[in-house]
Amino acid sequence: MRKIIFLTIIPLFALFTSCNDTNTGEPTEDPPKNDIKPSTFTHLPIIRIVIDGGKNVSSNKSVYRTMTAEFDPNNMSPGDTIIAKGQIRGRGNSTWDMPKRPYKIKLDEKAGIFGLNPAKKWILLANYADKTLMRNYLAFEMSEKLNMDYTPQHLFVELFINGVHQGNYLLTDQIEIGNGRLEAVNLLEIDQRIYETQNKPWFKTSRFPVVIEEPTDITQAEKNQISGYFNNAERILDSNNYKDPKNGFRKYYDTKSVIKWLLINELFKNVDARTYSSIYFHQRLTGEKLFMGPVWDFDLGAGNSGHSEVCQRATGWHVLYNAYIYRMYTDPDFKQEMQVAWNTYKPVLLAVIMSIDSVKEYLKYSQEENFNIWPIFNDNEWYSVTNLPDNYAGQVEFLKKYLLNRFDWMDSQINP
Repeated sequence: MRKIIFLTIIPLFALFTSCNDTNTGEPTEDPPKNDIKPSTFTHLPIIRIVIDGGKNVSSNKSVYRTMTAEFDPNNMSPGDTIIAKGQIRGRGNSTWDMPKRPYKIKLDEKAGIFGLNPAKKWILLANYADKTLMRNYLAFEMSEKLNMDYTPQHLFVELFINGVHQGNYLLTDQIEIGNGRLEAVNLLEIDQRIYETQNKPWFKTSRFPVVIEEPTDITQAEKNQISGYFNNAERILDSNNYKDPKNGFRKYYDTKSVIKWLLINELFKNVDARTYSSIYFHQRLTGEKLFMGPVWDFDLGAGNSGHSEVCQRATGWHVLYNAYIYRMYTDPDFKQEMQVAWNTYKPVLLAVIMSIDSVKEYLKYSQEENFNIWPIFNDNEWYSVTNLPDNYAGQVEFLKKYLLNRFDWMDSQINP
């Protein structure tokens, strides 16, 4: 018999009943109701969330709603069924404006849901614009295989909110330092959106706005130390002496992590990863080298960016032209290090690409349910590439061919 763990004392009769018609929260557009299938359903783990009072997730993504969540492995993942109290809110930037929305959940107590490392904060990626549902998953798999400092845990799930099936989601970590996640003293992100939001501590270099994602409670002295180091690293990189093996850019940047991050993002020709957002750095110790990573945000990668014809093509460098990385690339020693790394990692990167067919099979039932709820193959939004196949199998085949063609092109450039 499957074991059920209650993290808090909850009246059993109130856990997952149907919601009544009274709704005091801000309405959001719900997908049509689906009948809940037998226990195997799509053969994926299931998350069932019931928001207190039958409310919807707030239309203000900064506002949490209290909730009860059931994490049901559905006999498809390790661990017991866990029922926990917590909160849910919206998240994301452009993705929050899409019909199928991403969410952040914060549990009252740490939980090792589905056998993952225990934590309070979790992210549910909707992958609405990715008609294969797997781009983020594949990028995380590559990061894991390349043994980056930290790869967000990731698992496909079915999501229900207030009894309504929301479709296929990718459950993943909230990127944070400590708590069994990124072992670092700070986490920084190049993020152009900070000019609009101004909602976090940040500083500007001569090239980029840099957000201090963590620590969140930071003193002015700590901010000055972080920004001073980052600016000095940039200054050295721009100097005439930047190639010096002892006092040049290698003193400030961990080139192994830079190359791993670059190869994954360049393989996907990730549209935002050159100058816009999700360009993460971290320091393991105060005053020590900047490491790149983790990788994040690939739903518009691999030929799936409707707003960038350049990134729809499988040829041509894109992420390499990030000002920092390209400056490093002009150093012959860095270029050689990149070549050695590429040739070392080629087999595992190719193996992830070749796993696409097995991921497709794994999502066989889930994608059917998802696209019954969200029939988007013929949509014409700014993020949509309109000349791609209008069915799931065709979208997956396009993704696989794109990555294989991209892989071959990169190999021809790195190994001329």
